Amino acid sequence: MIVVKHTKGSIYEITSFIEQHSHRFASADGKKFLKVNRSMTVAHQNFAFDCSKVKIGPARAFGLMKEFVGGYDQIGATVVDFKNWNRGLKNIIGNADAQVILNKFQALKESSNGRFYYEHDVDESGKLTKLFWADCVGRRNYDVFGDVISVDATFSTDKYNMVFVPICGVDNHRKCVTFDAAIADVFDKEKTRHRLCMWHIMEKFPSKVGVVLAMDGGFLSKFKPFVWGENLDISEFEACWKSLMDEFKMTDSEWLCDMYECRHLWIPAYFKEDPLLGILRTTFGSKSANSFIGHYHQPGDTLSQFYLRFETAMDKQRNINSDLNHKSNVAFPSTDTELFLEKDAAELYTREIFYKFQKQVLHILENYKLECSCRMFERIGLPCSHLILALKQVPVHKLPRHVVLNRWMKNTEKNTTRFVSSTSSDDKEKFSVIVNDISFDFNSCMGLAGDNKEALLLIQSCLKDVKQKLRGWKFEGS
Repeated sequence: MIVVKHTKGSIYEITSFIEQHSHRFASADGKKFLKVNRSMTVAHQNFAFDCSKVKIGPARAFGLMKEFVGGYDQIGATVVDFKNWNRGLKNIIGNADAQVILNKFQALKESSNGRFYYEHDVDESGKLTKLFWADCVGRRNYDVFGDVISVDATFSTDKYNMVFVPICGVDNHRKCVTFDAAIADVFDKEKTRHRLCMWHIMEKFPSKVGVVLAMDGGFLSKFKPFVWGENLDISEFEACWKSLMDEFKMTDSEWLCDMYECRHLWIPAYFKEDPLLGILRTTFGSKSANSFIGHYHQPGDTLSQFYLRFETAMDKQRNINSDLNHKSNVAFPSTDTELFLEKDAAELYTREIFYKFQKQVLHILENYKLECSCRMFERIGLPCSHLILALKQVPVHKLPRHVVLNRWMKNTEKNTTRFVSSTSSDDKEKFSVIVNDISFDFNSCMGLAGDNKEALLLIQSCLKDVKQKLRGWKFEGS
């Protein structure tokens, strides 16, 4: 042991020196456990932090890093260091959790020139009670796909038992798209039409009418058209309902009577006049959003952690949309007829929507009725077989654009200019972006080198040069 004391000027004085060791030396295998050889570097912290976004805890993150660097002795930290850092991060956030997320939102708002939007409420004691936010992409999606929305307030988010309320819709591929998140009563009941979730109705059905009747195939086959059918008009529905109740002696069922009284909230026949309300018959969109969050969410999360995992889920959802846009643009779907209208639709619509249109085209080959009572365009925004037949009988080679809704077209988001696309620096801290870019570039270099020894030696030499330069730098801050 050596003890050095600073005296006058630049003079240092050795005040104590003990040559003998009072402990055993660490073995070669044990050196990595010595405190002097362990530290949670920025790379360690960033890796553990990114792992937490996808529900990977500190222990599993430590195991993953071992695989990346080639061994436990190459990590430079222990699993306890990873766990302590994670616990310390939560302690730092502590009671300032709400303020941390509000500071984050304010920074996002300023860096995006107002394209990121948020609002919040607090109670008399200053406790955060409500929070609403929407980023640039979510607001743009709402601008395009917000004609019909789904809301579900059944997801408990964090250790404070706050309720997550995703506001969702259906995109141009008939997939769930999340606009924003809120805890608030935001809808004007006088200006909106609401409908009950078909899926929930069928889920409750066995417990309400009894297992025996629910298992009766004859009853179910006659009951399902009321829930999912689209061709019955209101008068037909009411007549058929009465006949069905009499046939199965269900006129005294309280639940079925209640369902009949609120039939205007769930029977398809009552929604034919409401534009596009037919595209959302269940709360699947909200359930899908909750499923995304549930995959990443952990009980006891802080509000800050929940938001980070929400962002990860949104990245995944938006990547799926980008992939579907790509496939719609590069792969032209096959047509089944020589109709110019079908070819025009293949150019306009996304693949998912085109195949639904194609189904209507094929239908007219089997059924040449010109009368239209289905009101398919009003319900879901797609031309029905009756309309296609009418167009077929006049000299048109393209679909009239007034029957082609922007919401179902390829790259539909590009047809709106209300919100411009945000850059990556708007949504993520620049520091994290730089670190991730470095990691990606390094892995790309390793991939290019493969098992070529000369290429690997080049990478090794370059890294040693960079490391030597960094050791000579004088850094400010930690």
